[in-house]
Amino acid sequence: MIDSAKMRRDCAADFYSHYEYLCALQDSVPLPAVRSCLREGVLDFNADRLRSVDWAPLLGTLKINKDLPLVSIKSFFQPWLAETGSDRSKVCRSRVPAIRNKDMSFQLCKALKCCLSTSNALKNLELNGLVLRERDLTILTKGLNKSTALVHLSLANCPIGDGGLEIICQGIKNSITLKTVNFTGCNLTWQGGNHMAKILKYQTMRRHEETWAESLRYRRPDLDCMAGLRRITLNCNTLIGDFGARAFAESLSEDLWLRGKF
Repeated sequence: MIDSAKMRRDCAADFYSHYEYLCALQDSVPLPAVRSCLREGVLDFNADRLRSVDWAPLLGTLKINKDLPLVSIKSFFQPWLAETGSDRSKVCRSRVPAIRNKDMSFQLCKALKCCLSTSNALKNLELNGLVLRERDLTILTKGLNKSTALVHLSLANCPIGDGGLEIICQGIKNSITLKTVNFTGCNLTWQGGNHMAKILKYQTMRRHEETWAESLRYRRPDLDCMAGLRRITLNCNTLIGDFGARAFAESLSEDLWLRGKF
């Protein structure tokens, strides 16, 4: 049996070699933060540390990636810390990470869409703290629709709001591989709770249909192999409130498959 850690490292080496090549084309060098995480066979980095010029070779490589099992991109920038005076604000605005630029976030989502559409290896996608606008989420959803491997999706601390969640739901409701989603701290209200409740009801109906079809063939349905979400994480969305919780409770009353909701 091939060692899984070795396989990840080999795949990361392929990613790194192409990334290094694209860096050389623009007369730059690979970023240490990217190089170090690729040694572990994954792409996991703090996006705040990348300048605009750093993104092009990375996104060009990510766009054609078919090997990495995990892509995790984080941002911890807090713009409100700069709102104490005009001079200080000017200084801090000059230090706003490139990833906070709307064109850069769109280019990132375009690259992720291509990666999701073609990769049979990408099982975990984690975007933490990124500002994702409607057009970003729309293009990302196209990739989610086409993914045949994604198991875990996290948009933790991305302030997508109810409208953004509704867009994402269109990309995940028919997924046959996705098992867990994390929408912690996404600025959701009871309307976002309703969007998730509708997804649960839709998937429950499809599972019942599949169970019924299997019973007609005198087979015992394999509940563990059925498509649909198993875990939903909604921490730090206090505005979901009682109304949103009630919608969840109603959708869960007939769901025999969902194992965890936090």
